[in-house]
Amino acid sequence: EERKKWPERLSALDNLLNHSSMFLKGARLIPEMDQIFTEVEMTTLEKVINETWAWKNATLAEQAKLPATEKPVLLSKDIEAKMMALDREVQYLLNKAKFTKPRPRPKDKNGTRAEPPLCG
Repeated sequence: EERKKWPERLSALDNLLNHSSMFLKGARLIPEMDQIFTEVEMTTLEKVINETWAWKNATLAEQAKLPATEKPVLLSKDIEAKMMALDREVQYLLNKAKFTKPRPRPKDKNGTRAEPPLCG
């Protein structure tokens, strides 16, 4: 019964890991002036992503060594717990992004926005 749940749950975990990794890459590309996430927040997400990948790979390798009659080490409830922990980190940052007001843009010396020079 447990083994039947693995493909679907592992696929969902892979999707979440991939989306979380893309989100983190995007967050790190935000220019410093516009950055709303702290380095600690981004490092925390990165740590959860890396730990989840490591857990998945180690657990799958361990499971592969066991005969089908042995009690599995890969449990669907553990996959779900890893997904919840990762999703919680991403949701925290998404909510922060949703409710953070953009910083005002600095104005140049005479109080207007700098215009690009006209060509011609």
